[in-house]
Order: sequence, then structure tokens, then C-alpha cells
Amino acid sequence: MPLQLMITVIVAGLTLAVVLGWTLSIQTPTVVKSVTTDPAAVDLGNVPEDRVASKVVSIRVTAYDAKNAPIKDLVVTIGGAVATPLVRQDSEDGAVDGTATFTAVSVFLPPGVTVGELALTIQKAGFPSKSWSIPVVRGA
Repeated sequence: MPLQLMITVIVAGLTLAVVLGWTLSIQTPTVVKSVTTDPAAVDLGNVPEDRVASKVVSIRVTAYDAKNAPIKDLVVTIGGAVATPLVRQDSEDGAVDGTATFTAVSVFLPPGVTVGELALTIQKAGFPSKSWSIPVVRGA
């Protein structure tokens, strides 16, 4: 009887070691968990609705992975309430720190439109792309 008990304990221990080794070796998925922007919203001021509302702003975009660490070497595209789409890489602001900086972005809303958005797309090799938006308002 003691021999059977020892064999059972050894087999159970080996099984536990294999299962734990397998589950602990699974890596967390590579995803863009969250995004922060500065500014969080763009206010174009009190411009009459029959005129184009515009403003030049600087925008900083930082993306974070599943462990809340900044995603380095990211690429950000801005579309929407801008004249032409803009693309920036993380390294273009002088540091590879997970932040893409856009300077002198001309944001506008056409006459009759009171609310719009800047549509952001955050990309990095090996990660699924993430869409984000920055609200653009007239007269808030």
C-alpha cells in the first residue's frame, strides 16, 4: 500500500508541475489597452455657425499595452476634422517613449456643423490597431 501511495503522489506532483509550467508560460496578449490624448477635447471657440471654425493645436497621443506600459515605436494617424490626414511615428518627437506628438494641427468645422471629431488610429507591428477619437466642438 505505501508503494502505491508514493507512486500516486509522485504522478500527481509531476502532473501539477507540467500544468503549472504550461499555464505560467502563456504570455499576455499584445493589445492596445488604452490611449490618452492631450488635449482630451478641442474647443474651437464661439464662432458663428455660418462661418468656418478653426484652431491650430498641438496634440500628444500615448498608447498603453495590457500591462499599462507605454507602447514604443507606435504610429498614429489623425483624420476627421483636419484638412488632410496626418501621420506621426513615436520617434519623430526625438524620443522613443510611446508618445506621438503632432504640432500645428489645423482643426476645423465647416459652417453649420457644431460638433465633430479627430479620428485617431494607433498602430504598431504585432498589435491590432486601435481607433480613438477626440471630440471637436464649436462654442463650448
